[in-house]
Amino acid sequence: MKRFIFLALFASMLSSGHGFEAEQQRDIEYPISSSIISISDGIIPRDLNVVILKKDTVTFKTGSTYPSDSDFFINANFFDKSGPIGLLVVDKKVVSKKTPGGGCLYVKSGKTKIGKRCPVNVEFNAQTLLLGIVDGKINSALIEKSHSMKLDYRTVIGETQGGDIILVASTRTGIVTIEEILTVAIERGVINGILFDGGSSVEYGFLTQTGRNTFKSIPGIIKKELGIEEPKSFVYGKIKG
Repeated sequence: MKRFIFLALFASMLSSGHGFEAEQQRDIEYPISSSIISISDGIIPRDLNVVILKKDTVTFKTGSTYPSDSDFFINANFFDKSGPIGLLVVDKKVVSKKTPGGGCLYVKSGKTKIGKRCPVNVEFNAQTLLLGIVDGKINSALIEKSHSMKLDYRTVIGETQGGDIILVASTRTGIVTIEEILTVAIERGVINGILFDGGSSVEYGFLTQTGRNTFKSIPGIIKKELGIEEPKSFVYGKIKG
């Protein structure tokens, strides 16, 4: 029943796309910039946000929530009723223990790294169960799993060879498979990338020169009515200076 209500909610919010592989550029000089890419399968255009955070311009942290004045935030670890699943380090304190596999976004000595390494002795770390891109290639073991082929709200966050951080994330119409969103990330230069918790958990925001942009796959009031829990961890950041 919950899935039916969710799909009905999604259908009611559909909006028009921008055409096949169309891309709208904006804010190219700001530390955080964004564009929209639209993928069309001939039925419904599906839009994805592509957000670029330039190298060493944003200070990243982790937490159970995010400050209201964050310039960037995204839900992180998968979770259950007891809390985050996998490693979560906040201000050098281990909040949740490491689990085998997956990948991490971590901050060590002030530097942000993303990939399959998941060190514990760092300032901040958020682990996901889904390692998406390794050395510029899609993790084939991941996309062979049945859940990866379902259309859903998803996010990929990764790093480029030059050190930029890139987020590729669903918009309201952007239900995609894991392979589809990973392909977009690689085309944008991501060499190592992870997928944070998707579906009803997707929640992110970013500040560009033109203003603040936020997205939440299911509004909080509807989550409360349906008994869907909110994410237990976030990665967030502030523009330096």
